[in-house]
Amino acid sequence: MTTRSVAGISHGYLSEIPHRDSFDRLLARMPWRPAILAEPPSASDLAPVPGARGVPILGMLPAFVRYGPALQLAMYRRFGPVSWFGGLGVELVTAAGGDAAHAVLTNRDKAFETGWDLLDPLFLGGLTRMDGDEHRRHRRMNQAAFTESAITGYLRPMTRAIAAEITGWPADRPLSMRDASRALSAAVSSEAFLAQPASAGGQATMAAIQRFVDAQTAVLRLPIPGLTWWSGLRARRHLLEVFRRAIPAARRRDGDDFLSVLSRATDDDGVVFTDDELAMHLLHTLFASHDTTGSALTAAVYFLGKHPEWQDRCRAETLALDAPALDAPALKRLELLDRVIRESIRLVVPSPAQLRRTVTDTALVGHFIPAGTLVAVSPLVNHMMPEYWTNPGHFDPDRFSPQRREDRRHRAAWIPFGGGHHKCIGMDFGLLKVAAALDAMLRTFDWELPADYEMSWSYTELGPIDGLPVTLRRRSR
Repeated sequence: MTTRSVAGISHGYLSEIPHRDSFDRLLARMPWRPAILAEPPSASDLAPVPGARGVPILGMLPAFVRYGPALQLAMYRRFGPVSWFGGLGVELVTAAGGDAAHAVLTNRDKAFETGWDLLDPLFLGGLTRMDGDEHRRHRRMNQAAFTESAITGYLRPMTRAIAAEITGWPADRPLSMRDASRALSAAVSSEAFLAQPASAGGQATMAAIQRFVDAQTAVLRLPIPGLTWWSGLRARRHLLEVFRRAIPAARRRDGDDFLSVLSRATDDDGVVFTDDELAMHLLHTLFASHDTTGSALTAAVYFLGKHPEWQDRCRAETLALDAPALDAPALKRLELLDRVIRESIRLVVPSPAQLRRTVTDTALVGHFIPAGTLVAVSPLVNHMMPEYWTNPGHFDPDRFSPQRREDRRHRAAWIPFGGGHHKCIGMDFGLLKVAAALDAMLRTFDWELPADYEMSWSYTELGPIDGLPVTLRRRSR
């Protein structure tokens, strides 16, 4: 590939409210109607939370569904670190900026509980739905499945599946990277998590996982046949049945797949997970791994296509890697590739919000929030703050280099995996899974995107609106 300098390209549009079509222009004319969330107690020196009521009944919900974190960034710029908007009877507070986000995620005053019951019943029983002693017990037990040795066990079948999947990708004609990334994630997950090859039912399992993923962002959450939410509920029931049937064999075998490893995990009293608990944790992990891997891989491929000098640097690094097997220690030596992945998910966050709910009246950076309020931390807002990031709209992986480490300018500057007790337990595994896929792509193909092409990201589909058409060129051996 011929290297060209694109250091001046800004990708700030990915975090801004777009003006693509007539619907965007219509939403731009929608009145915000500024208003406060609630009056603070009379003896309090706290400020009320400012925000926007939006239009009657729907509130600001149409703009939030359309723009997601971009709306929250716009509200931060207008109202400050704590703001709110409403719609269809729901009031949502956004905690933005380092101090506000850190306070919510660490929850030192025990004022917050998980807010993911908004997705009930899809996540009933998973780590994201747990708090307190129950969460601590289940999280400690889950940690047994995310040790370096366990991750290396998952990577062995994953790297084989990655190589087989990528080898079959077409060259010299456009490929939808969104669809290819999802297919790749599905192909590599079944055997590593369930010891179930894709050819032996794994494809059907992962297709159900995709339907479950799609239901997370369904606007109409009604159990009506044909709707995405209905399909997600059916997929959830089917998957839990499949997993429960697979558990007895997983308990008997001394395997290194995720289900086998987790079936052997015990708490401090030597008690293992029940079948129902094990099935739900497997569902939760498969969902999180599949969803975030597809999004992160798609974003990284986009930025490497727009910045071929970084593609060249990463390819040179991966070709120089002298390792007998592509295990966790070997992948961790790909430092440039790790920076690219971290920068990619800074600019395009796979999980756009971390949800909490107040269990008592509380104060958040000087603002009064009443009990029972839904609070969202939007990582993208923090990722675009010039207080923490040099030219935040620019793609600059070296900001994660040991010499700069801009992500350490605040504990909540870089939070794509959340923070506090509910920080994603599979963060290291997720990063390595994406690195393994990119390593194989860099060895097999090179690619470049037109200078005038700009990816539009949808936070309802959790992917590029046009699928990100990429033309791969097969490299000569």
